[in-house]
Amino acid sequence: MAHRIELGARRRVPISGVAEHRRGAAASEARGGLLGLLRRIGLLLMRQPRGFAWVPACLWMGLIWYVSSLSTPLGSDPHETLAFFANLAHPFEFGVLTLLFLPTARRFQGWIQFDRETLGGRVFLILTYAGVDEFHQSFVLGRHSSTLDWLADAMGMYCTLKVAAYISDPEATSAGVVIRCLYGVFLCCIAASFTFLDV
Repeated sequence: MAHRIELGARRRVPISGVAEHRRGAAASEARGGLLGLLRRIGLLLMRQPRGFAWVPACLWMGLIWYVSSLSTPLGSDPHETLAFFANLAHPFEFGVLTLLFLPTARRFQGWIQFDRETLGGRVFLILTYAGVDEFHQSFVLGRHSSTLDWLADAMGMYCTLKVAAYISDPEATSAGVVIRCLYGVFLCCIAASFTFLDV
């Protein structure tokens, strides 16, 4: 048994092995839908050895650093719509980073354990890197450091963890994953909107 993070609370759920996830993924494929797609992506990521899984995660961190090094990538006075989508890139970037970090975590029967002991260090690392990236931007011409941008990064990480934890539950449904994805997109849009408050 392992603990899965559920809105800050710890709830006991059975963690099944890769074989069960493959059966669940096969059933989802037969039905189609977002749940099947996400489970197939999860199984693909789990094929990586834990040591090798650090490589794409570190490469993505390097790409984030490079993008943050660009001076005024949208021009000196971007349209508000374009600026909003640029702000929405924050939760996207760190959502993808979180997804890439998951296969580096300890596994039980070949699958990720969604508990604080397993993922706590990775959550700390992602949030620390988000802070370092914001600090780095304060030295880039035309950019600035923002706590609200850091919160948008954290929101992307949180939403990715919530969806990933849900699809690992054998009792997950297609409707449930769609609801969580839409809710995650909504929260990320709110976080991106808040970054406009930082003057």
